[in-house]
Amino acid sequence: MKRMRRITAVLVAMMMVFSLNIASFAEDYSGDPTIYTEGYHVMLNGEYVTFTDAVPVNKQGRIMVPFRAILEALGAKVDWIDETRTVTAKTDDTFISFRVGQPNIDVTKNGEKSVKVMDVVPYIDPSNNRTYVSTRFVSEALGFTVGWDAEDQTAVIIDYETMFGDADKIFTKADQFIKSAGPVPGVSRETAFDITVRTEAEGGEMTSGFTGTLLQKDLESSGSLVQNMDMAAMIESIFAGTGESLTEEERAAMAELDEISMDLVMDMDGGDLYMKSPANELLYGAEYRDAWIHMDVRELFGGIGIDLPEMTRQSLDGSLTIRSQLMKMGEATAENMSVNTYDEMLRQYNILKAILSDPVLKVTTSKGVKEYRAAVNPGSENNPGVSGTVVLTDDGKGGSTCKIDVTMEMPELDAQATYVINITNAKASGAPAGLPKNAQVVEMSELVEEL
Repeated sequence: MKRMRRITAVLVAMMMVFSLNIASFAEDYSGDPTIYTEGYHVMLNGEYVTFTDAVPVNKQGRIMVPFRAILEALGAKVDWIDETRTVTAKTDDTFISFRVGQPNIDVTKNGEKSVKVMDVVPYIDPSNNRTYVSTRFVSEALGFTVGWDAEDQTAVIIDYETMFGDADKIFTKADQFIKSAGPVPGVSRETAFDITVRTEAEGGEMTSGFTGTLLQKDLESSGSLVQNMDMAAMIESIFAGTGESLTEEERAAMAELDEISMDLVMDMDGGDLYMKSPANELLYGAEYRDAWIHMDVRELFGGIGIDLPEMTRQSLDGSLTIRSQLMKMGEATAENMSVNTYDEMLRQYNILKAILSDPVLKVTTSKGVKEYRAAVNPGSENNPGVSGTVVLTDDGKGGSTCKIDVTMEMPELDAQATYVINITNAKASGAPAGLPKNAQVVEMSELVEEL
C-alpha cells in the first residue's frame, strides 16, 4: 500500500504540472557525427562549436574555452589589448570586457552597466599561448541561456532572443485576444474548463483530463476540479520492462483514483495553492482526510518557466504576451538542459506558430463578438505535424471562450497526441472563498518526505 501511495502521489503531481505545460517531445541529436569526439564540448543553437587549435577543458567545474573562438561563434566582434591583457567583445546591443587573472566581466547592455563575477578567472595556457574563459559567464554576459548536459559532457548555449525574436510581430492577434479577454482588476470572473489529452501509440491509447470551475478576483481564486486518468494503466506503463506489476489489491485501489475531485484555494500574491481532496486519505493516510495541502506554485511550475503569480499580475495589467512567456520558458531550460533542448524548444515554437500566429488566425466580428479562428493544415509550410482547429471569442463585455482541438504527430515516438480544450470566462458576482477557519494545513514537501 505504501508503494502505491508513493507512486500515485507522484503521478497526481505530475498530472497537475502537465495540465499547464506545453507538450515537448525529445529527438535524438542528428548533427555531423565527425564533430563529436571524446572530451568536453560546446553546442550553440543545436550545432557543435568547432575549436581548431585548442579544445575545451574542465577547470573547477567550468568549461573553459579559447576566448576568441567562443565569442566570435556568439556573433561578437572581438579585440585583444596586449598591454593590459584585456579582452573586449561587442554585439549589436552589448559590450563586455574582462582581464586575464581578474574575476569581473564589465557589461554594458543598451546603455546600462553591470558587473558579472566569474568563479574561475580567465587564464593563459602556456602550452599553446591561448587565453581561456568560462563558457557560461561570457555567454550569459552576452544574453544567451546556458546549461550543462552531463551525459554528453556538453555546455549547451541557446539564443532565445533570436529564436523568439519575431514573436511580438507574428502573434499580434493572439496577444490582442489575451489582453482584451483577460481579467479586469476589481471584477470577479468565473472560468469553466474542460481539458482532455489523448495519446495514441503502438502499445495502445491513454486518455486523461480535467474539468472544473474557478472564481477569480484580482490575485485570489477558488474553485474545484475533477481529474480523470487511468492510474493503473499509467503505472503499468512506468513498470513496463522492469519486471514489476501491480497486485490485484493495488489495481482495485487504483480504480478509486481514476476520478479525483479536489477543492482549490489560490492566493497569487504569495504564490500559494491549497488543495483538499477525498483522495487524501488513500494517498497519504486517514489523518489527512480533511487536510488542505499547501504548495508553492513558483516551485511547482518554475521548472518549466511558468510563474503563475507574475502571469496573473501581467494578465491583470494587460502586459502578458506570448513572447514574454516563451522567454521565461526558455530561461527555465537552463536548469535541465540537454543537446536536444534547442530542437525541442524550436518545435514547441513552431507548434505555437502553426495554431496561433497571425497568418493562420482569421478575425471576424458579428453582433459585437470578435472571433479568432484557425484551421490548421498539417501540409502547410513549416508545420511540425499539427492539425485541427482553434476558435477564440471575445464579447468585449468580460465574456470569452477558448476552444482548441488539435492533434500533434510525434514521429520520434511513433505516436500522436490530441488536445481538446474548452475554456469559458464570464463576469461573476461574489468573491473567491478563502481557507476555512481553523483549517488543517499540511505542506506538500512534508508529505513527499513521508512517502
